[in-house]
Amino acid sequence: MRTKIALVTVAVAAGIALAIALAPRKIAEEAAARRALRLGEEECAACHMILTDPHFAAQRVLGPDDVKVYDDSGCLLKELARDRRGALWFAEADTGEWIDGSDVRFERTTRTTPMGFGLAARRSITAPKGSMDLEAAIRFVTDSRKEKSGS
Repeated sequence: MRTKIALVTVAVAAGIALAIALAPRKIAEEAAARRALRLGEEECAACHMILTDPHFAAQRVLGPDDVKVYDDSGCLLKELARDRRGALWFAEADTGEWIDGSDVRFERTTRTTPMGFGLAARRSITAPKGSMDLEAAIRFVTDSRKEKSGS
């Protein structure tokens, strides 16, 4: 029995040590995955407008040196209807802080967004009831563009 307890204790300690050792690496990898926006300098990967508002921006990370930036989260959502590759990041509409694509929800906003898609990104935990998940937001963007074009 003592041997079993000792083995379990060693295994738990080893697991904790491994988690502690890997935590800074994971944080560093996530920080490296997305990058600071160069407002007023770089173009949206979809519509080619110059990025000016960090509160509605988005990023798609396709590799260590391949990061696509978007001036409006709707520009990235529209592309996701055709191509789902990459790690996704969306700017929180009030703070501009980055939200991982796996933790994002969208709500319609009356604020003017750069390309007029009218969606504000929120963290899942702070999103209002009735907000859209990623799939619903992609459908919203593609459906609203069809309505505007009359097709």
